[in-house]
Amino acid sequence: MALGAEAVVVVATHPVDDPGPPAHADGPRPDVDDTLARLVDAALVDRMVEDVRTLAKVNTLVGARGSDPRDGDRYRLIPYLPVCPRERGTLGRLAAEAFGRPRPGALLRPREAELRALGWALGGDGPRRGDLLSYLYFDPDFIEAAIHRGRCDAMALFDGAAPDEIPWLRSSDDRSRVR
Repeated sequence: MALGAEAVVVVATHPVDDPGPPAHADGPRPDVDDTLARLVDAALVDRMVEDVRTLAKVNTLVGARGSDPRDGDRYRLIPYLPVCPRERGTLGRLAAEAFGRPRPGALLRPREAELRALGWALGGDGPRRGDLLSYLYFDPDFIEAAIHRGRCDAMALFDGAAPDEIPWLRSSDDRSRVR
């Protein structure tokens, strides 16, 4: 936006309105996979989600305030479009499925052998294991499935829209339209 963007498309790996994974207060204690996935989420995912929320709040305030010529370009409404899965863990499930499929010669590829050895050594098998794999596992089957999922998520945004219409969001209130 500092470079003058008039609109922003956000391609995300998690839903932008997702509150995050539930705390394990009543469930099993987090294992190493769960803990590492939470660290990566805090460093990458949560910041992106917070940026989108901040943009929506600023847009809401700018829209309510109206434009003031004295502000110049400083405060302006920036339409945005989040392209993301409907639910958290979508890419994690795809990564876990790809990782779990036997592949001929997989252990001969250094990266895959290292990931399998690391998983065995750390002993993680918690609910966030797939999420952690989605950050580390760049298997062609997983990448192909992730690209396909992203295309489906993008196409879902345009269901019912006119062919030349982009369903931009402009405020916090608009986020309920995200599918």
